[in-house]
Amino acid sequence: RMGAGRDDAARAALADRVYADARAVLEPQVGGRPFALSLEVVEIDAATSRKSWNTLHAAIEAGA
Repeated sequence: RMGAGRDDAARAALADRVYADARAVLEPQVGGRPFALSLEVVEIDAATSRKSWNTLHAAIEAGA
């Protein structure tokens, strides 16, 4: 999921990069076993997104 405002080319480039990186990490571990990797990049809809409660920044600044 990503914030709104990127064009199709930017979303496609992100999908390509994340997919390639995930495959590079997972493929050696999966070997010949049955496995499927899928990825979808979606814009976050600001009208229905809620994210006002976040303690991560304070924790990072405190060195947690």
